[in-house]
Amino acid sequence: MENVLVKIKLSKISDLYEFVKSIQSIRNKVVARQGLYQVDAGSVLGLCCLDLVNDFVVSIPAASAYLVEKWVKYEE
Repeated sequence: MENVLVKIKLSKISDLYEFVKSIQSIRNKVVARQGLYQVDAGSVLGLCCLDLVNDFVVSIPAASAYLVEKWVKYEE
């Protein structure tokens, strides 16, 4: 299954929990990357290791990308 890279921006702590809940419904492993860090995107503690003030990139199966559409950061 092909993965796509999606830039994500979480604005509130409630977004973090809702995002993780959405990711946990995906059978395949989803990875969040920011700089040199790579963590499990389905883990609240993993995502808290990232600098959530800034956006991060998620590698997600293309068929499941619609689950994170709410948090996609589009280029300005």
